[in-house]
This record gives sequence, C-alpha cells and structure tokens, in this order.
Amino acid sequence: MTTGTSDLGGLEEQAKLLEGLTRRVGILQQQIEMLHRARLEGRVFDFGGQRHPYFCHRANHTYSNERAVELPIAWAFVKQAPPDARLLEIGNVLCNYFPTSHEVLDKYEQHPKVTFNKDVLEFEPAEPLQRIVSVSTLEHVGRGRDGDGPMAFEQAVIRAASWLAPQGKMLVTVPLGYNPGVEDFLERNETHRVGFLKRESADNLWRECTQEECRGTYYGRPYPFANAIAVLEIEARA
Repeated sequence: MTTGTSDLGGLEEQAKLLEGLTRRVGILQQQIEMLHRARLEGRVFDFGGQRHPYFCHRANHTYSNERAVELPIAWAFVKQAPPDARLLEIGNVLCNYFPTSHEVLDKYEQHPKVTFNKDVLEFEPAEPLQRIVSVSTLEHVGRGRDGDGPMAFEQAVIRAASWLAPQGKMLVTVPLGYNPGVEDFLERNETHRVGFLKRESADNLWRECTQEECRGTYYGRPYPFANAIAVLEIEARA
C-alpha cells in the first residue's frame, strides 16, 4: 500500500503549522518572562531587620516563585560566615545561582558540586560544622516518598542541628502548606527563631508576616508553588 501525494502534502502542512505554533508559544513565554522580570527587578523586600533585593534568574524562573526571596536570605547567611568556617548545604540549590565552594549533602542528585549522596537522617559529618544552610529541601523529608513518617521533618532538623559546632548556626527555608510535619513542628517550636514571609500578589511580591497570618496557607494556590515560607534559624550553644 502506498501513501498518496495528497496525504504527504497534508502531513507536511500539519508539521509546518505545528512548528509555527511552537514558535509562537516560545515567543509568548519569553514575553511573559520579560514581563515578570521587569515587574520584580530593582524591587526589595524586608526580612529580619534586613532589606534584600528580589532575586531574578532564568534558572527555575526565580522571579515567579519563592526562590525570589529564599535565595537572597540564604546567600546573605552564607556570606556572613567566617572565611574559614566549614559550611554544609543540605540540598544542592545555591550552586545553580552563585559561585560556591562549600560541601553539599543531597540524597539523590548526581552533580559535581554534591559532596555526599546520603540521607540527612543517616549522614554524620567528619567534624562539627560552623554553618549549615538548606533552601526548600527538608520539607521533602517525611512527605511519604520514603515512608519516613510524620515526625521525620522534625527529626531531620534536630539531627542537622546536632552537627553544629559551639556557636554554629543553621538556616533552613521551607514552604508552608506542603508537608504537614513542617507546620506541626513550627506550632510546637518554643526554642528556635522562625520568621515568615507571605506572597501578596501575582507579581510575586512578598511581605514579612506573623505565624498567625500564615496559618492555613495552601501550597500552589492562589499562586503557583509556595504562597508562604518559614525561615528557621538555629544557633548552637557555646
């Protein structure tokens, strides 16, 4: 059986139409990206007594989600560390945006910057750490992927904090409304400093707020991804 010339012509025409549509969609996506960036670039937000610029980057479209505020806070924390401080990042995030040289613990990702492919609940550093940072990673612990259970997030935080040297510091950012274990831990927390940020608009503007204002926040609505985040800060005793 042979295919008629008219059939081939029809397929070629459909392929051209599809190619044109794909090209137009790509142009539209670029225009949307430029619009998002234009609305956010140059603007600032306040958190913990400091003013930060929103972080706009094409990787993971930070200008349209919680990375816009998480990354400036986390990177400021890293830069404030003493030059000789041993720093560990849990979850391989920062190297995608900044020049990094610290060690990285990531259970799954195979990447040149990842030092240890270990579960945070099983890892033990060779020596105490002066700084630990984690950006939107620990909320995955205990969410059901590995059957760790509802207390696994708290266990991960406590375990990581135990790696700190005296006066060492840890900063962890987590989205709210994603893992019930996060909210449960924060509700019972009476020891560690926690700050909160809430997304206020489709333009991805954020506002520092209270824990009460974040209660009942949903992940993924009304805006994509996180609509509120918590920033947990832990300092080891001397």
